[in-house]
Amino acid sequence: MNAFVEMVDALFEDENLAQDAGYAPPEGAAIPSLRVILKRGDVMTDFAGRVTGVQEGRIVEVRVSELANPVKDGVFTLGSGEELKIKGKPQRLDTDALIWTCECV
Repeated sequence: MNAFVEMVDALFEDENLAQDAGYAPPEGAAIPSLRVILKRGDVMTDFAGRVTGVQEGRIVEVRVSELANPVKDGVFTLGSGEELKIKGKPQRLDTDALIWTCECV
């Protein structure tokens, strides 16, 4: 295990940064327990190369080691009961591709 993997694991185990959640794909078996980091931020809506609006975005990050293949329309259920539906194709944006980044509504 390299230092980056250890750092990512430490972030997802930190009670101040991450929380427990479940995941249910549109089809197939649900994963009842995994750790996620929830982020909020502005998302720009692009139409024909022009920014047409800004709306509040919800980003869920989850380790690839816990969720191999999140998909559009999959649903994360947070410990509070709140449900967040993946609205686009999840991406692995970090250098080592250890974390899925999912834009949700």
